[in-house]
Amino acid sequence: MGSSATFHRISEDNFKIIQQATSGTKTNYLSLAEDAATCTGSHWAIEFILSKEQDSETMELVSEIFTPKRAIGELEFNILPPEEKWEMYERGDYIPYLDPTTISQFANLLDNILENDIKNKCDPKELNDNDIYPKVWHNNNSLDYSFNERHILEDFVELKKLFKVADKEKNYIIVYIG
Repeated sequence: MGSSATFHRISEDNFKIIQQATSGTKTNYLSLAEDAATCTGSHWAIEFILSKEQDSETMELVSEIFTPKRAIGELEFNILPPEEKWEMYERGDYIPYLDPTTISQFANLLDNILENDIKNKCDPKELNDNDIYPKVWHNNNSLDYSFNERHILEDFVELKKLFKVADKEKNYIIVYIG
């Protein structure tokens, strides 16, 4: 099973509907999403690359994007085993999210990062040496292969687009990593 991060863009009105729903009635919250972007297997690499050569405040912001501090639902979610976390997420009893302020800060950061910046910081050996999932990064950028610079750039571009729209429309983003 692979790891991915999916970012669901949600309008403020729909976010309020999700917040006000009771346990067990939140299961259709993803149907309220305006749009989504998924980083399949690349989110830890993107986080690592975006954090390189940054100050501690920027590193904390980048970390929060991939591990939100805010959530609707259970406070002790992080101590649960993975299978229980998945069940809570599916039921809508735990929904990690990013607020418009955080989204705006991250969108502004991304506005200043070009694809060439990612290319220059993308080193498969460094990713593997730092145990960045899935630890099989390589230099073959053929369309037939994943876990390479091309893969990271494609996901980065999609993430950047989603955050730009979310910032412009003052949306929330629900984050699922699994």
